[in-house]
Amino acid sequence: MDITNFSEKQRFAPLFDGDRLSHAYLISGPAGSGKAALADTLAAAAVCSGAGKRPCGKCRDCEKALRGVHPDIAAVEKPADRREIQVDQVRAVRADAAVLPNEAERKAYIIRDAGKMNPSAQNAILKLLEEPPRHAVLILTAENPSELLPTVRSRCVELILSPAEEALPEKAEKLAAGLLEAAGDELETARFTFTLDKLSRQEFTEMLEAAETMCARMLRADAKGAGTVLPSPLPERYAAVFSRAREFLDRNVGTGHVAGYLCAELNRRV
Repeated sequence: MDITNFSEKQRFAPLFDGDRLSHAYLISGPAGSGKAALADTLAAAAVCSGAGKRPCGKCRDCEKALRGVHPDIAAVEKPADRREIQVDQVRAVRADAAVLPNEAERKAYIIRDAGKMNPSAQNAILKLLEEPPRHAVLILTAENPSELLPTVRSRCVELILSPAEEALPEKAEKLAAGLLEAAGDELETARFTFTLDKLSRQEFTEMLEAAETMCARMLRADAKGAGTVLPSPLPERYAAVFSRAREFLDRNVGTGHVAGYLCAELNRRV
């Protein structure tokens, strides 16, 4: 895994700025949201010996973190033959955290699926959170943070990840991207929408659904301050146009007429 290319790293950019790492994090989100990737990236940032943004991905410590062999990064998981993370595993982390790092300035401990810690293990980790060594960074991941004791959560910086976005059908996404790229240019929109009459009704509908989804993603990115492909408020207006066009198709309006509607609406000045 490329620890320098975590998909939401831009959103969490301040976490990776120099020495601003906290002593403890709780990363939560559904399966597939990137919890493991963010935990690994934070751990690499903790041991990185580069300057500026971390992890740099180039220093000796980052190279070892990328290969999973850094002596100052340790991960704790539920044993295969147990239903919970055991207190002895957490006590081992506490004992190791009391020892200075081997090579880096810090040690990083990742507890994956921390919600699976039994009550004794959670109480043991709480003691480490209450009196953390200056050189230790603790990173917990969980699908449901409510599985953890409130006292554990309150001592962590909580990072909440969104559900993973489903991939769009390849052809529909390509057509939708072309439509959005042409929007606003009368000649290009006319040329593009002229070709849509060749699509089946199913293909036309899938393209509109993909275009509407892409607009929604732009709006979410804009809300996070990550920028958009289209300037606001165009994504919201175009999404409404695509939704209306799908309604026309559902009512058996001809694809040529729907293409004409798109051409007119995507070039309408407001």
